[in-house]
Amino acid sequence: MSVAVPAAPPAPPTARGLGARTGLALAIVGLALAWLAEADAAGARWFGVTGPACPLDALLGPRACPGCGLTRATCLAAQGDWVRAIAAHPAGPVVTVALWALLLVSAHALRRGGMAEAHRRVVRVGSRLVAAALALAWGWRLAMS
Repeated sequence: MSVAVPAAPPAPPTARGLGARTGLALAIVGLALAWLAEADAAGARWFGVTGPACPLDALLGPRACPGCGLTRATCLAAQGDWVRAIAAHPAGPVVTVALWALLLVSAHALRRGGMAEAHRRVVRVGSRLVAAALALAWGWRLAMS
């Protein structure tokens, strides 16, 4: 007499592949949104919809907020307008380059079958560079006002 053995449930995605897929999805969505935005001196809009106003901007002025102008600058840099991007927020081009790097690193990791230590190291360095660029840009903007 034979006993039927139920089929094993599908295995969950591995942590190695999950990090690469998440990074790839974030980079694609971020770059697509930046490329599709209408960015100008007033702000960035997607399909005619403008995001909410910054409360720090209303209270303390546009230079007091470390992130004011960052979305607009990232959009402008993704669209190739680097001069206006730097004028909007000096860290915007750094964020755009970091998104492109995340896209390439994640695609390479997926091709290899998962995130290797070298991939993780590149992502960590990129995160630190973006954080440093934000801090330096904010200090520069405060000093200029």
